[in-house]
Amino acid sequence: GSRFIILLPLGKQHLKPYQITNEVLTDTTTDFFKNDENDLNLFPVKESRDPKKTAPVLLIIEDHPDLRQFIKNEFEQSFNVIEASDGTAGFDSAINLIPDIIISDIMMPGLNGIELCNRLKTDEKTSHIPIILLTARAASEQVVEGLETGADDYIPKPFSISILRARVLNLLATRRLLRKQFSKLPDISQVTTTTSLDQKFLNRASRFIENNISNSDYDAYAFSSDMGMSRSQLYRKIQALTGYSVNEFIRNMRLKKGAELLLTTENSVSDIAFEVGFKEISYFVKCFTDYYKLSPSKYRGFRGRN
Repeated sequence: GSRFIILLPLGKQHLKPYQITNEVLTDTTTDFFKNDENDLNLFPVKESRDPKKTAPVLLIIEDHPDLRQFIKNEFEQSFNVIEASDGTAGFDSAINLIPDIIISDIMMPGLNGIELCNRLKTDEKTSHIPIILLTARAASEQVVEGLETGADDYIPKPFSISILRARVLNLLATRRLLRKQFSKLPDISQVTTTTSLDQKFLNRASRFIENNISNSDYDAYAFSSDMGMSRSQLYRKIQALTGYSVNEFIRNMRLKKGAELLLTTENSVSDIAFEVGFKEISYFVKCFTDYYKLSPSKYRGFRGRN
């Protein structure tokens, strides 16, 4: 809550000779606002055609407008940046928009960063979102408290923007690695997630699809209703955990069940296609071949021999 006023006299009459230099400074920022332009190429630059589909969403929750703007300036060329001036507004934005990553101050009016993190990490809609907490207090107790609530990283102020950028990129890279494993594992229970709540979410999603596996009309609308989420919330959650859209997630679950039936039953390919909810056999064969790089008949023969 401190406020400082600094008066800077005009001219140089008040300066001593040794305090004057003719060198022009090209960067007058402090370490707190340090910027390494070479690091900008670490970001995938947003494509202007459709930035919402080509760039991750970053939510900045910071009550200090200058610092919030500074962080935004560093990330807005590569991210879709959302701003919130306090924890309450930040929580609402996180629930409604499901960002890819959150940078939040701890000391804020209303809902502070610790409470915010705790609420988001215990809500099924947002438990997967990586959260970086910023604070001017370096007390170890507060660091522990922040991490115990599920924060993914903790950066004390003042900080170098290069460090913040690196932490953001590392967290997003980790999430990408977790998503890659989804398509490689036959059983969703084997997928590694960042929280137990996310694993429960995937297991619950899997059960709903399996219970409706033969229903060809079971789509994203019915799925989002069963999951108790809006379609946009479910899309962002599924995409973050698996890398797929909701329709792709449902289709791939059907394909995995089809692959299982090919190896455990003697049913024909057409019967299996209908059993896992495909209306057209040709579409099932096409999707199966694209996913497994083998046609259903070749998959049955190849896997059956191994």
